[in-house]
Amino acid sequence: NLVTPPNSSGNLAGAGAIDLVAFANASFDGMYDVGVFPRSGGFFGGGFRGAQVGRDNDPSSGRRPSTTVHRDDQVYFTAVSDAYRELTGISTVGVNREAEGAFFQWGYFQFGIPSFSTQGWSLPEAEDEEEGGGGSRSGGGIDAELLASLEGAGIDAFAGWSAHAHPELGQVEIGGFLPYVTTNPPAAALSELGASHGEFVVRLAGMLPRVSIVETDVTAHGGGIFTVEAEIANAGFFPTSLQHGVVSRAVQPTTIQIQIDPDAVISGSGKTATVQRLEGSGTRHTVTWVIRGQPGSRVEIRVRSQKGGSDSATVTLG
Repeated sequence: NLVTPPNSSGNLAGAGAIDLVAFANASFDGMYDVGVFPRSGGFFGGGFRGAQVGRDNDPSSGRRPSTTVHRDDQVYFTAVSDAYRELTGISTVGVNREAEGAFFQWGYFQFGIPSFSTQGWSLPEAEDEEEGGGGSRSGGGIDAELLASLEGAGIDAFAGWSAHAHPELGQVEIGGFLPYVTTNPPAAALSELGASHGEFVVRLAGMLPRVSIVETDVTAHGGGIFTVEAEIANAGFFPTSLQHGVVSRAVQPTTIQIQIDPDAVISGSGKTATVQRLEGSGTRHTVTWVIRGQPGSRVEIRVRSQKGGSDSATVTLG
């Protein structure tokens, strides 16, 4: 979800499978239709897929799990994707399996936190575009494009088909892409990839929420009554909680707390005020308390954000 961010509907990029893999999978197609663990019915009463809550269960049995990125969060995934492509130069991916319960999905859908995944490299450019580059996808597979790109860049990628006498299966043919060549970057590219990805991690860290108390004010009304104001800001690009973090109730609200006895708070906010989601890019929020206190005494104010850090400031009543 880095090279290609979620689209306007919140869906992830489509899969790009190798035809040879699909051909191999076809050799044991139907194996789950018989035996101890059938795909439908049988011992598990519906098979493996039916056991995944929200996929095959009755739609009326409760709220179904989210499977798309919330529309209010898409702008953040797009911005991170833009930064990734800018710093790494990676704009395409080769083999891309469809994500089903991937770690980055778990982080976002279960905990409402921005989570990202990348293959870490893209298909190399052929040294001679006329001879080796520019393979085209056909039939949903990417074999031709992979082979043209890899061999065009001088990478030994494919073993020609050859006959082999198998002790049980008889005469077979063996060949295809060499192990890991379609999923692992060439060793010579690792140094450059490591450096560019390090730059990206630093850029991403700088985009995370950062809350602070940027301004305070005290107004004395006489008789030991004071109005205390605290203005907090989020200097990061990300909000203190993605919207899905709010929906899933997985991210705690940001709290602003004045360090006095609760009974000393007369009106305004309570001792602890909360902000469910504070937008980023310098967005501010003001909290006001009317309190009783001793003139000249010092009062601490604290802000804490589960994803955006914490800060404190001290004011003098007077």
